[in-house]
Amino acid sequence: MKWIAAVLVLAVSASCYVASSGAEDDARKVATPAPAASGQAARGVDPDRVMSVRACLGCHGAETLSWMNSTHRNSHLRLRDSNAGSYAEELGIAQDKIRESRICMRCHATGQTDRHGVVRALTGVSCESCHGASGGDDGWLNAHAVYGPNGTTFEQESAEHRNWRRERCEEAGMVQASQIYDMAKRCLECHLVENEALVNAGHGIGIPLEFLGQTTGEMRHNFHEDQYVNAKGPTLWSRRTGGKVNVRDRQKFVVGLLTEIETSLRAFSQVKQESYYSSCLVERAAGGWGLLAEAGRKLKDDFPEQLAEVVEWLGKIENLNASDENSRRQAADWADVVGKLAREYAAGDGASLEAFDAVLGELAAPVGKPFERK
Repeated sequence: MKWIAAVLVLAVSASCYVASSGAEDDARKVATPAPAASGQAARGVDPDRVMSVRACLGCHGAETLSWMNSTHRNSHLRLRDSNAGSYAEELGIAQDKIRESRICMRCHATGQTDRHGVVRALTGVSCESCHGASGGDDGWLNAHAVYGPNGTTFEQESAEHRNWRRERCEEAGMVQASQIYDMAKRCLECHLVENEALVNAGHGIGIPLEFLGQTTGEMRHNFHEDQYVNAKGPTLWSRRTGGKVNVRDRQKFVVGLLTEIETSLRAFSQVKQESYYSSCLVERAAGGWGLLAEAGRKLKDDFPEQLAEVVEWLGKIENLNASDENSRRQAADWADVVGKLAREYAAGDGASLEAFDAVLGELAAPVGKPFERK
């Protein structure tokens, strides 16, 4: 089996992940394009379809309490920081328009269109920021919890109706907990800042996302079966499929790392020249690669061959150069391969990743403490 025994040691600058100032500012301003009017700025949920937390509260009371005690709930307060003002100035956003800017709102709040047609920032990053806007005649809000004619229970739902319901919700943009790859991608829409102008202005690119650890700590909110017990895995998913949490965890760890690498490389492939932003993207990709390589070092011959091959050829990540077209093309090719593998592992049964059970406790510690309802 081929794989790299030694983990690449990078001089990763913490300034890529958090805001800072000083001598580095001038370097960041090199090759800073104008802010995106669409694309980067327009990503996120459709504010016309956002229903707000109140639409979820009736059936998901404990989940809402969990959110109210989370970091996500107060993320909009960051828009009042002095740093937010300096970023806005660099991007040409008026100081009194920061909370209305889609660039800022999409990751620090939940945008909702009011009755006057104006998009307003709701409190924090809430349910629909992660699971998708739910409203509209063809939205997923009502469809996702209707199991058949009036009175039909979860256990009584027919296979035909379940397939219709799942397809309807997916078409409407719902991201469900069972969709490991799609959920990781949704997290990375904000936890990896793909806005070159914003990052070059000094905004952190985001702390590297180890998906399993991030979603088993403070973010865990599995109360559907029992509103007083925060289960270790999605309870309806477990009841419907018989799925085991430990199997799901190994999938989340591997798929999360692969998705982190894929997303970083994909963004890098679209950059046209070297800048602070491009270097941060390389560091993010290398960070995900490094943790995957560390797992390989620990598992030795039990490390899956497909992943060993990925670790081997991704050892060249640090040589990427955004000013070189061939280098950008290489990053795009790598992203294609890694993304395909991530989707395959997400859709699989997790059996080929069983060896990871032995190292998850060391490599994927929960971030924060899960909410406990008292």
